[in-house]
Amino acid sequence: MKIVSVISKNSIFWMVFMLLLAIPCILMFIRGIIIFQFKVANILFMLLLALSLLFFIIYLKQIKYVVIKHSKLKYYSVFHPFGKILDLNNYQYKLTVNEQGKNGGYEVLYLIDSKNKASFKLMQLHYQNFEDLKTALNLTDLKYNLTFKEYVKLLFFGKLILAVNRS
Repeated sequence: MKIVSVISKNSIFWMVFMLLLAIPCILMFIRGIIIFQFKVANILFMLLLALSLLFFIIYLKQIKYVVIKHSKLKYYSVFHPFGKILDLNNYQYKLTVNEQGKNGGYEVLYLIDSKNKASFKLMQLHYQNFEDLKTALNLTDLKYNLTFKEYVKLLFFGKLILAVNRS
């Protein structure tokens, strides 16, 4: 059985928009480093550019074209244009977390490996066939109540070692 992700049009629009914005930001950042002068306005502008680039990177990292075939998950992204293969046999659980955004609630799916490390993230916002992708992953659903600190780590970094015996 082979399942291929269908990236939502909204995510494609934002991905293209972010890539187009990232290019001038990178150029301005490089130019700012070359001709940097220690003035408060320059420092604040460089800080704003750096934070913008960080935001672009975090957003672009989350959009992946996913193919699930048998016990392999292959994904393509801006940072993995030739694809990266994950062996689903190395993962024990899938953790579903409900998050709230501007457009309402949505689900985020994390794959948990044998060391209880959450390391792969799929967001419902980016996929039209999220439920198909979720059911294609033949992993046990993990019932786990995240603490606020764990939730923030997952939200911003996408990686976390869970204390599974705690729940």
